[in-house]
Amino acid sequence: MNTPVIIGNKKLCVFDFDFTLVASGIQHIYVHHENGDKTHLDSMNWSEYKPIPGDKFDFSELEYLQNPVKIDQTWKTFLDRIWTHGYDHTYILSARGSTTPLEKYFYDHGIRVQVVGIGIPPGANNGIYKASWIEAKLDSGDYHHVEFYDDRDDCTQEVLALKHKYPHIGFSVWQIINGEMKHVT
Repeated sequence: MNTPVIIGNKKLCVFDFDFTLVASGIQHIYVHHENGDKTHLDSMNWSEYKPIPGDKFDFSELEYLQNPVKIDQTWKTFLDRIWTHGYDHTYILSARGSTTPLEKYFYDHGIRVQVVGIGIPPGANNGIYKASWIEAKLDSGDYHHVEFYDDRDDCTQEVLALKHKYPHIGFSVWQIINGEMKHVT
């Protein structure tokens, strides 16, 4: 039996924030259309929205967290990964463009973690952007394993698909559904 060759010795741990680590009130992105109409989008609508020329976006509700509550199971796993694998290999990867409210949240809880905001554009597949970020980390580091936690199916599927491109790296992908962690295979 052939044993796969493991290159590297580091584990990359990546967590989404909203509805993966912390649940909070629904926050909207407001779209002000050229004709004077206004549309409000939540995170799912944002992923499906096709911009109209002249749209102006108001992200002000994303600059704070509305009644944040930790998702216990994922939060415990997150803390364990920071203490086990360290700050240098544990990331919060958010679709948000601004990381300020997330950084403040962790600072207020005395937790040091790297927060990355991708700023995913409207109508885009979040998973493609998150998988691309992980792929860049894999190409620049000597990781032997990736752990990924997210509430969105598009994100978990795109990251899981990376295992075919990187067969020498182990992948553990978890989808958070109603506060429960489900292993994705």
